[in-house]
Order: sequence, then C-alpha cells, then structure tokens
Amino acid sequence: MIGKYFYTYLTLFLAISFFITLTFNYILNVKNKGNTINLKSINYKPLCYTVVIFSLICFYSAYITMIPLWEEFTYQDSNIFWETLRDGHQFYGNPIWYDSGRFFPLGHQEFEQIAKINASNYSYHLFAIFEMIAIFFISLKAFGKKTGTIFFILLTISCAFIQSFYGLIYPERNMALLLMLSLLLLKAGIEQNSGIKITISILTFSIFLFYKETAFLITLGISASFFVSYILNKEDKLKLLAAIALLFISSLWIASYFIDIYPTIDKAYGNPSRDVAKAMSNLIISPWIYTSLASLLIFVFKQRKSSYILLPIVPIGYSFTMYYMNFPMPYYHLPSVLISLYCVFINAEHFEFKTKPLVIALLSVYTIVTSTESINIIRDRKESVFAKADALDFIFKNNALIANTKIKASFNFSDPWTVHILSGTFTSKYKIEMKGRLGGDCKNVDYAIYFDKKPKFKLFYTSESVPMWKSKYKLYVVKCS
Repeated sequence: MIGKYFYTYLTLFLAISFFITLTFNYILNVKNKGNTINLKSINYKPLCYTVVIFSLICFYSAYITMIPLWEEFTYQDSNIFWETLRDGHQFYGNPIWYDSGRFFPLGHQEFEQIAKINASNYSYHLFAIFEMIAIFFISLKAFGKKTGTIFFILLTISCAFIQSFYGLIYPERNMALLLMLSLLLLKAGIEQNSGIKITISILTFSIFLFYKETAFLITLGISASFFVSYILNKEDKLKLLAAIALLFISSLWIASYFIDIYPTIDKAYGNPSRDVAKAMSNLIISPWIYTSLASLLIFVFKQRKSSYILLPIVPIGYSFTMYYMNFPMPYYHLPSVLISLYCVFINAEHFEFKTKPLVIALLSVYTIVTSTESINIIRDRKESVFAKADALDFIFKNNALIANTKIKASFNFSDPWTVHILSGTFTSKYKIEMKGRLGGDCKNVDYAIYFDKKPKFKLFYTSESVPMWKSKYKLYVVKCS
C-alpha cells in the first residue's frame, strides 16, 4: 500500500513530524505562558536549530531506510549471505586465500554471528545501520556536537562510504568504525595522558589490520606521524609509546604476511596494472587528495607540535597504492576519505572565525558535486538487485502452480558468477532446487532468463520497475514449453 502511494505517505509523514517538532519547540521556548499564542514571544534561535535538527533527522531516516529497502541476495558475492543462511556458518571460514594472496581473516565473519539471531538480508543490513549510528556518536565525541555532525554528514554522503555501507560485502565498512574508534582513543590517550586508552587504541588498531591487507599502510603512517611529533617536542613520551606500538603491530603483520602468504601466491588478486602514470592520473582527479594536501600545509606551518603532522600523507599514499594495484572502485578508498576529512576537522579547532565559513563552503561545494555520483551508486545497486529478485519471484509464483521440486533455467547474456548467485539465491529462499546453466535459450530448460536484451519469443515477463523510480535495469523471463 505504501509503495503505491509512497509520495503521499512521505508528504504526510514529514508534515506530521514537522508540526509535532514545532509544537514541542513552542511549548519549551514560548515566554508567554498564557492561553493566547504570541508569535513574537517565540525564541527563534532554538526554532531555527530545531528546524535544522528536524531536517537532518528526516534526511538520515530516509538514508538509513534506503539501506535495507529492496535488498535481496542477488548482488555480486551474495553467496556470502545465502550460504550462511542455508548452512548457519560461514561456508569458506576465515578468508585466508593463499593462491591469490588474500589475507583478511576477520572479513565477513560477523554474518555468521548475525545469522544465529536472524539470517535475513534485513538483519545483515540492520547491523550496518548500527555501525553507522556508532560512527555518528564517535564523531560527536571526537569533534563536539556541531562540528562532529558536519563531519558525519560529509563522510556518510561520500561515494566511498555509501558503496561500503550499502554493499555489505566490503570490509571497509568495518574498517571505518574501527579506524574512527582507534583514532578517538589514541587522541584521548595523548590529551588525557592515559596509557590505558592508548593501549586500548593499539588493540583496536590490531583488529583493524586484519580487515584488509593494505591496512598496515595506515598504521605505519600514523606511527611515522607520532615519531615526528615526538622529535619536535620530546617531552611527550606517550607519543613515542604510541609510535613504537603501532610500528610493532604493523611490522608483525607484514612479517606474518610475507612469511606465510606471499611465497604461496600463484595468481594475485585482481588485475594489478603496476602503472605509475595511470595511478598518478587517478590520484590527481581525486578531490580528497587536495583536502589532505591542504591539511598537511596547515599542520606543517601552524601546528608543528601536532601529533598528526604527517597524517595527511597517509590517505595520499593509501589511495596511490590502490590505484597502482588497479582498484579504482570508491569503496576501496574509504579509509583515505575518512582520514583526509579527519585531518581537516582536527585543524578546524584552530581556524580563525573568518576562515571557518570558507572551509565549510568549500566542503559543501564538494558535497554537492559528489552527491550525484553517490545517488547513482545507490540507484544502480537497488535497480539491479530488485530486478533480479523480481524475476526469481516470478519464476517461483509460476512454479507453485506446477509444484516442481527442481527447476532448470538458462541465463542468457550473463556470466557464470551470476548463474551461481541467482541459482543459489532461488534455492535458498524458496527451498526449490534451481539448476542454472549459461546460455542456450529455451532448450531443455523450464525458464530462460535474459539480461538487458529482449528475447525473440513473443511471450515473456519483464521485471517490474523499482517502486520509487523507473528502473533502467531489466530482466526478461521466458516460460519454456
């Protein structure tokens, strides 16, 4: 019902919420306690603040709602989910893959634990929402309510963040939370002269290292920054402690990888280009690199004693490595985006009053520019996932009339991985075995599925549009005789 009248529902929802918010604001801020409403008696400063807060709540309510909405286990690598759903445990264990050099043993392990409570796409996405809320409160703790809110907004609408949190399968989602928590504890430990907090932060960084092979670049970079900071003002021994500890855990991870994993690599993961010129060209067009360079200049010329003096170099080096390894996808660069923004907001405490509006304006312009790409990332994912799920649902409804226990389907204009994902999704969701093959139209199969290309048959089913917009992604299903 809501899907059919979504915009009417949304308008009513916003209107009711808005007037309730204004009513409470009026009750709390009106000076005249009499029965007559006097508009002049309203304190407009809290009223404006209430409107801003209300707008943010509405925005992030929609933002969070879109994460689990129209999601099925039909996306790339979705077998991570339906295999766990079916078997109750992570079917490939800890991802340590010697042949390809993959070593991120903590990646995807949360899904097995979540599945013990409820193994569904909604529960998995709900976990991502909890992580996002945790990052929000860490942001407030790190920078204060106003500055922390701005930091959180800019971070969460970046392409890298959106792809990581809407996609689920990317370890960068967990890396973002761990990195924020580690930086918060490290900063608090230095400022409060607390060895306990620094120790906890090092333990958190240790967990962080096992979510992505390239994570050691970040811990080594932070270590280098603290070493330089200690040299500039040697009285702070906690900085030296943090630097040594980070260097130690990074070296230990590198040694583990090169002793155990590296010698066994047969074919490295991905398609490394090893092209420095190409990596540099990608790096140059990344706006976050310029954010990092600006922060570096501020640290060098205005905050020579800062613990984070070299921290802006970390995202530059990290992103260069990713581009060099031929990984330009936004989610791979989430740590770079987070650290570059973190450096800007660490500096924000020292900006002059006239400088702050300029910095916020520049970041806002960037936000507007990237928002279109962020929306497209969500849209492309939702459209493709919904269309595939809709096609499978059509097959199930038609098959229910025949009561087949096994279904044969051909996947045309597709790839073997899609055949594997959709066949497994159907079997797991509907408890009816689907055997899929690549190509072959209607020959010796019950159904033929076509991707983005109309079949020659006169009678076929087209996947429906996503409820909120007209989908460009289409699947065609032919019921074979």
